Amino acid sequence: LNAMKGAQNRVARRQTAVVVGCATAACCWLLVRSERGGVLSRRGGEPPAVDRLAALALRLSELTAQHDKALAEARRQVAALRAEVEAKKMQGEEATEDAAWTVVPFAFVAGVEGTGHHWYKSLFEECGAACRPSKVGPLAWQRAAALFTSKMAAEKPARLAAAASAERELSAGDRVAVYALNTLGGLNDAAMSEVKAAGVELAWTQGEGMMSYPNWWSSPNKALQMPDLLAVSDAIAAARPADGATPQLRVVLTTRDAHAIVKSVCEKRNFGREVGGCATEIAMLVLGAAALSAQIAALPAPPAALCRHFPFEDLQRAHPPTVAALGHFLRLADRMPKLARTVNAKAHAAPAASGSRLNPAWRDALVSDLARAQRTLIRACADHRVRRRDAS
Repeated sequence: LNAMKGAQNRVARRQTAVVVGCATAACCWLLVRSERGGVLSRRGGEPPAVDRLAALALRLSELTAQHDKALAEARRQVAALRAEVEAKKMQGEEATEDAAWTVVPFAFVAGVEGTGHHWYKSLFEECGAACRPSKVGPLAWQRAAALFTSKMAAEKPARLAAAASAERELSAGDRVAVYALNTLGGLNDAAMSEVKAAGVELAWTQGEGMMSYPNWWSSPNKALQMPDLLAVSDAIAAARPADGATPQLRVVLTTRDAHAIVKSVCEKRNFGREVGGCATEIAMLVLGAAALSAQIAALPAPPAALCRHFPFEDLQRAHPPTVAALGHFLRLADRMPKLARTVNAKAHAAPAASGSRLNPAWRDALVSDLARAQRTLIRACADHRVRRRDAS
């Protein structure tokens, strides 16, 4: 890749030097001819030098456009090649991990609101029997809720039930491709029933939501309503391997352009309505990104837990290397291209703007904060990926 990029840069510099040199020589020649022949001698009403300079300017413009187009195409090819190499590297890493363990992956889609959780819900629904909901997710949410609602009596029952669910799912024997810890849903009522069976007051009595950061929208405690990846990790780690099968937490980090997030959560879905305004909503997303970054940093080292970043925009446009990498990460490699096309085709047109708009004086600052928070998230995921496997 570096050699290819260097060669392209050298060609670009050489072409630029040739064009500039030719232009300089031509201008000098025309000026000399103008001095000798007189710039005022006219041909067709224009000075000969001006005729030639105009023709030269047109040719230089054409050459520049061709050069810019070729350079843009070269950069696109390099970017695509780099992404493909990265995808194959990822596949190699996880193939080694899968070979070392008989892995049962538990996937958690991690990201702030507005970064594509509903896309993943559709993906898991289209996946069919190869993707199943895990009760560990909603039980870990009950454990998190016990803390942020101060209903601590529910913490231990939720923690024990989550570990028991992980062990049952691990021992199912049918070896699903992936267990979906969030977005797919369907087991929230069963999870609440398990906690209630312990004779304690439920910490959370509503839906499980998408488990975005923060999660759920119509609550005065929204800024505290963060899922807990560590609760998920603890439950999975507590499950004893069955028949040689070992559970593995796979964190699917989803991010999105900060302007697109603001448009989604504020101007289309009006999440700011319940929390005092769009600025408050975006501030809470920044807090959510910080909480998620800290949780990723505290996860067990690979191979017990893996984290990979998938930009939502790449999935929306079905970017082949990203789709391939996600398919391998979710153990859906053969089916993933078709699944992605189906999900993108089903995507509903966005509703007309119905929410509040950010004050222009605030927008740039808040969008900048959100973009920076997501960059921190990406770094946390990348740092976790290269942690020593024997780290505690």
